[in-house]
Amino acid sequence: MKVNSSISNYSEAQFYRFFYKGNESARISENRSSFPKSTLISSDSNALHRAIDTFSGIFENDLASGKQIFHAIKAFSSTYNNVMDSSGSTEAHEIASLRKSIKGLSKKQQQELEMVGITIKESGKLSVDEDKLKKSNPERVKKIFSKDSEFMKKLKKYATTLSNRSSVSGSILDVEA
Repeated sequence: MKVNSSISNYSEAQFYRFFYKGNESARISENRSSFPKSTLISSDSNALHRAIDTFSGIFENDLASGKQIFHAIKAFSSTYNNVMDSSGSTEAHEIASLRKSIKGLSKKQQQELEMVGITIKESGKLSVDEDKLKKSNPERVKKIFSKDSEFMKKLKKYATTLSNRSSVSGSILDVEA
C-alpha cells in the first residue's frame, strides 16, 4: 500500500478518521448503537485492515516521526477495541470464533506488546500506557507493527475474514436479539 505523505502529519483523531474512511460515522460512539451488527463489524474490521496497511506504509517509507507513529498506534488501539466490541456483541459462531482468534493472537504477543506500553485487558481490548509507548525503542515498535511481523500479518488476515463473514452473515447478525 502506498501511503500519502500527508499522513505523516496526522494526529490520533485524523488517523482514526482515516481508518474509518468510507464509513466515518461508525467510529463515533454515539452513532455505533444505531448500526446493524453486520455493518458495524464490517466497518470495524475494514478500519482495522486499513490501520494495518497504514503501518506498513509508514514503516516502509519512513514517512512518520515517533510522534506520528505514537498517534497511529493510539488510533489503531481504538480501532482494535471497536472490533473486539462489535464482534463480541454477537452469538454467530464464525464471528465469535474469529474474535477468539484475534484475542488469542494478541495474547501470544502480550510480552512484546507490554514492552512498548500496550497491555491486553481480560476482555481482549488493548490499553496504551502513553508514557511507556513514547519512551519505547522505535525498532521494537517497528518489529511489532511492520507488515512483516507475524502479528500484523495474522491480524490482517483475521480482519479480512471477519469483514467477509459479517457480510455473508449480515441478515442473521442483524436479527439477533
